[in-house]
Parts: sequence; C-alpha cells; structure tokens
Amino acid sequence: MIELQGERATVIGLGRSGLAAAKLLHDLGARVTVTENSENEEIKKRVRELRGKGIQVEIGGHSREVVLGSALIVASPGVPPDSAPLQLAREKGVEVISELELGARFCPGRIIGVTGTNGKSTTVTLIAEIFKANGGRALVAGNIGIPICSLADRIREEDIVVLEVSSFQLETIKDFKPFVSVLLNLTPDHLNRYNGSFSQYLEVKKRIFTNQDGEDFAVLNRDDTGVRSLSSQIKTRVVFFSQREELREGAFLKGGIITVRWDGKEVNILPLEEIGLHNLENALAAAAVAIILGLNPVGIGQGLRGFSGLEHRLEPVAEIKGVKFINDSKGTNVGAVARSLESLTGPAILIAGGRDKGADYSVLKTSVEERVKALILLGEAKTKIKKSLAGTVPIAEVDSMKEAVKLSCSLAQPGDTVLLSPACSSFDMFKNFEERGKVFKELVKRLNEEKPHIICHDQK
Repeated sequence: MIELQGERATVIGLGRSGLAAAKLLHDLGARVTVTENSENEEIKKRVRELRGKGIQVEIGGHSREVVLGSALIVASPGVPPDSAPLQLAREKGVEVISELELGARFCPGRIIGVTGTNGKSTTVTLIAEIFKANGGRALVAGNIGIPICSLADRIREEDIVVLEVSSFQLETIKDFKPFVSVLLNLTPDHLNRYNGSFSQYLEVKKRIFTNQDGEDFAVLNRDDTGVRSLSSQIKTRVVFFSQREELREGAFLKGGIITVRWDGKEVNILPLEEIGLHNLENALAAAAVAIILGLNPVGIGQGLRGFSGLEHRLEPVAEIKGVKFINDSKGTNVGAVARSLESLTGPAILIAGGRDKGADYSVLKTSVEERVKALILLGEAKTKIKKSLAGTVPIAEVDSMKEAVKLSCSLAQPGDTVLLSPACSSFDMFKNFEERGKVFKELVKRLNEEKPHIICHDQK
C-alpha cells in the first residue's frame, strides 16, 4: 500500500490502463497529471472525461516539468521502459510503476497471474469460470482489456482476481506478488520491443515470479523446454501441467481424460473431447490452479465444460457452401498461428499479415506446407512474410481485408477453412485486434447474406 493523499502523480499514456490509473489515483487523493503523445477521437473523449474530474491532461508530448514534479510515475504498457520520460524519472529517483502494479497494491483479494506467449486470455477465462462454478466470485482483469485499477473499489477479500499479464506490464512491476503465477509457454514475440532478443523477452516474462515466496505457487508447462528450465530458478512451490507426461503431482492427460493429482489423490476431471484439443493446454493449466485453490473436482469439470470459447480466438464465424470461416485475429505471433493451423481438420486458406513485431516467419514453413493450400497477405509485413515463406504454397498480396475475404472465397472449395490468423499486430490498418476481427466477421457475414446464386467457392 502507498499513501497518495496530496502527492503529485503522473500517468504516462492515455490508453485503457492509463485512464483507469488516473481515475484511481484521483480517487485516492493524489494530484494527478496525465500526459499523452497522440490525439484521436478516443483520446479526446478521455481527455474531456478526466478534465471534468479536475485531472490535468497534457497532450502532444511528455514535458520534463511534469515528470520531475511527480512523486510517482505510472507508465502505460505501450510506453517502452527506455523511453525518454521514464529514463529521466529513474535518473531523478522518481518511482516508476505499471498500472498493473498500482492496481495490485490496492487489491485485497488473492491474485492469480497468467502470462506466456499464447493462450493467456483463454486460461484466465477458464480459471474464472471454474471458480464461479464452485460458488466463488472471480474478477478477470489485466491485458485481457480490463485494467485492474478499474476494479479496485469492487474487489473483496474473499474474491480471486485473475490477471492476464503481458511482458509489457511486467517491465515496470516492483512489488507485484501473485498467490499463483502461471507461465503457459514461451515462443518469440514482441522482439521489436526487445532488440530482437528472445532471451531478453524471456527475462521479462520471468519477472512474474520475482516477489513470490514459499507460501505462493508457480504453475508451469512441463512440455515447454524453456518454461520447464525455469523451475530451478523459482523460489516458490512449482506445480506442473503436461499434455505428454503422467505427473506425480499436477494436471495431465491420461487415457483421454484430464486428470489431476494433489495431496496423494488422483481425480478425473473430464474427457478431452468435451474441451477440445485446441484448448487442452489452457484447460490443464486452469485445472492445476483450481486444485491449488482447493476447488471441488466436480466444479472444475463444470467450469471447463461450460466454456464456449473467446471472441477473436479460433472463433467460428460462418460456414458458407461447405467452407468454414474462422476468426483468429488474436493470433498475433507465429506460435499462435502454428497452433491454430494444427487445430484444423482440413485444408486452410490463411489470411495473415499486419504490423511486424520482429518475428521470424520462416518457422511457419512446415505448418504452411502441411496445412495451407493458399496464403493471402496484407498489411505492412506482407513483403517480409512472402519472402520468408516463398516456395511453400501459392501466395497472394492484397491491400485490404475486403480483398482478402473476397479472394479467399474464390479459392475455397467445400471442406476448406478460411482462417484469419495474422501473426502480426493490427496497428497498421486497425485500432486493435478486436476491430480487425470484427471487420473480418462483418465481411464474411455479408458473403453469407448475398443472393443465392452467388456461391463463394465458385467465384472467379
């Protein structure tokens, strides 16, 4: 806990987390200034809201005076740790923390922190659904789109708060200490932020365990070599989950059944077919967390069974004349795309591309050769992706999502799947991955509403 009454506090960045942090700081009695580089309609709306509360807002840059006049800096995840205002603050001894850190300091409930390259949102949601199925109250927040600061006045001591934690958020934690930390997997992502270094990205991910002690737990993916290797470096009790091994303790798959062993007891949770192979890793991690929390195995099964999937993550959109359309706009790195392709049963037409994050797209060669019949590329990274995957399958470049959907229809045959799984961020053409997915879904739905004589897979 920190005493903020009357103190000067500055929030750098006016995204969702910056807005929530500014409001919480204001409610705690701090004298708050928000500073933001960009200006668009959404930012203007937030500026009006904050100024209406008496909060000062600086637009168009981060002035030296604002930084140096503060006792506390709260940095939004989009602000790199080596940015000029944060470097200046540290040089002058001003405390710099993340919105995640701020919200956690005022959280009376137990925190479950979930990080990893892929599957965070799904796992966070599964844990919350399991807890609710057991009669408890779980709040979901973090990188999933709900800042923890926005929930500060709602969290009770008996609640659990399940946080999706990104590497960007972990960069500026200080005392953040989850009761259970989960590391799902590690594949290269956001390398443009980390100087092209996967090891630097891994070091940031490891920060989720920094403040845990012997009373806490770490849930790790035993099947991921990089994750497993961290177990000896963690100070808290480690619990594994595995799709491949039968474990002495933890969650695993046995005879097609999700199974857990804990305190010398083995319990069957539910058959794999009820959750699906594409959700298995996430379900095992969630089951391991649930057992640590002491939840009833029947309730664990109910929570997993009731999960219907997340929007923009392998989300079925439509089936038109035997062609399935799937929205995986949240697949923003090569690891996510590979996993999504593995979940399909027939040939795919893959729509990919966007803003490059420093990825090596050549690692997708095997997946593309085995599962993709045509590759449609758009966005800033399309030339780089085409060069990396040249010689695998036919590749086409387009200038818009509308062109991509139209072309995918002309190439698709009954039994094929058109998969939007970009392997890139969305910020070159869209506000975020949600907007990209919604545009894709709307275009597909329009196809489905066209006149009966128009058959997608017969278009030329």
